[in-house]
Amino acid sequence: MLLYLLLACNSQESVIDTGFCQEKISVTDLATNLTDEQKEASYIIEEQFDEMEIPDNITAAAIINAYAESGLDTEIIGDGGDSVGVFQLNINGLGNKLTNDMKTNLYTNSNIVGIQVLKNKSLIEADRNNKDIPYLTAIFTKEIMRPKNKEKKAEDRMALAQRIFPERI
Repeated sequence: MLLYLLLACNSQESVIDTGFCQEKISVTDLATNLTDEQKEASYIIEEQFDEMEIPDNITAAAIINAYAESGLDTEIIGDGGDSVGVFQLNINGLGNKLTNDMKTNLYTNSNIVGIQVLKNKSLIEADRNNKDIPYLTAIFTKEIMRPKNKEKKAEDRMALAQRIFPERI
């Protein structure tokens, strides 16, 4: 039994101390005020970001941005048809050369955005410097999502982050 516990505790993704070892807790499970459908989408974003080894607080910032962009609805179409999916991939941006089916696929959406996260030095550096989720959300908004009126949108999403993720993960 002791050997089993030692092997089970040997995960590098551990975060929460349960007495015997640390267990990873879901970012989505820490979110407040999400519907079951929104949680379902959030779990997929989290799963994809985990596979890419994106830190939890940046994952939370991504979930906030997806929530702000689409309400975490994979089928949403905005900007007169130019923006599609949970992250609202735009035909003139990250959604360039993708079909609408590809843009509504949450796995595709998450991977495209995740790649942008991994390339974004200021976002990664801010997380390394223990910046909070609202701060990371603002960077994510301005540098990855790049909506019109990005300063105002970043401010709004920072407030949203404080409501959905009131604590650092």
